[in-house]
Amino acid sequence: METKNLNTIWSKWIFGFSFIVIFAGIFLGIILPFIIPQTPDLFLTEITGLSLSDLDPDLIRYQKLIMGVLGSTMIGWGIILAFLGYRLMQKSEEWIWIAITVSLIVWYIFDTSISLISGSFLNVILNFFFLVLPLPPLVVNVRKIIKERLN
Repeated sequence: METKNLNTIWSKWIFGFSFIVIFAGIFLGIILPFIIPQTPDLFLTEITGLSLSDLDPDLIRYQKLIMGVLGSTMIGWGIILAFLGYRLMQKSEEWIWIAITVSLIVWYIFDTSISLISGSFLNVILNFFFLVLPLPPLVVNVRKIIKERLN
């Protein structure tokens, strides 16, 4: 398979992944806290042993705020990824592959560390899936960039 076709496949992969991030942000920030409010109870119970019904209404509002901000951040990151993936479909640029890879690594290290410290193994599992999904095109392209720079 020629390099241009392979780059198009990988850039489409990143473009598709960006929509998974956007929809996950919508789900996490809007659907879960406001439409299916019982679901965030899984994280709360895992970490504290409490249920949403045990919390003060102000704490529930605060939890909805945090989930809304987190979901909005995911939506924003997904939109940036979509633009970068779209640009990669037009022309493969090294800096885009490196930027996506570095942002993914930094996010994964910090988010997973905080999740482990907080005792949220459910979030660690979710993080793993969000790390693995974009990994194939990133590994292939960053490896190629490193190989070219070493030669």
